[in-house]
Amino acid sequence: MGNDGGTKALMKKYSRWGVKKEVAHYETEEILNGKWSTCALSGEALQSPICSDELGYLFNKDAVIQAIIDKKMPKEFAHIRKLKDVVDLNLAVNPDYTPKYTGDSANYWQQDILGGKYICPITKEVVGGKTHFCYLRTCGCVMAEKAIKEIPSSTCLVCGKPFTEDDVILINGSEEDRKGLRERMVKRRLAEKKSKKRHSHEEDKEKEKAAKKRK
Repeated sequence: MGNDGGTKALMKKYSRWGVKKEVAHYETEEILNGKWSTCALSGEALQSPICSDELGYLFNKDAVIQAIIDKKMPKEFAHIRKLKDVVDLNLAVNPDYTPKYTGDSANYWQQDILGGKYICPITKEVVGGKTHFCYLRTCGCVMAEKAIKEIPSSTCLVCGKPFTEDDVILINGSEEDRKGLRERMVKRRLAEKKSKKRHSHEEDKEKEKAAKKRK
């Protein structure tokens, strides 16, 4: 699985995004479960297709598309300007999952999530609660953070696509986690902008040279 020097360096850097010792006191298991069942944009129940941004929020893709079309993206999600700013998630469905209904719509999300609809395809841990999960920007595969930390690899453990530290996004992290992810996102986008500008400049030079030769 690519367990080489480069992988070791990746895992050493990735450790900065490791599991926190304690979940913030206000993020109870109920609250964390709620984040796994509700679209952060529309407030509606999450349903496939589900996508996520670089800060680890979960969205119904349809809600993101509608907000982009209507140009009514909330300020907190202003970094989502186009569909390329979100990634479709590949969630592994728990084969033992059975929906639980209580008749109480206010508590539906809790019953549904605690039923274990999704699991980590590697560790088989159930999504929700205090277990940390991540996804990879390169492929959208979702897995327990533990799997990424304990099985060193520079390729996705699910689909085999290569990834780097910057591709690992913690889902439903704390405010502190999101602050770090936001800083990383801004840094990456600035680097991409500079790269595009440089390539554009080089293309213009090539066009000028070609034009001079034709003369």
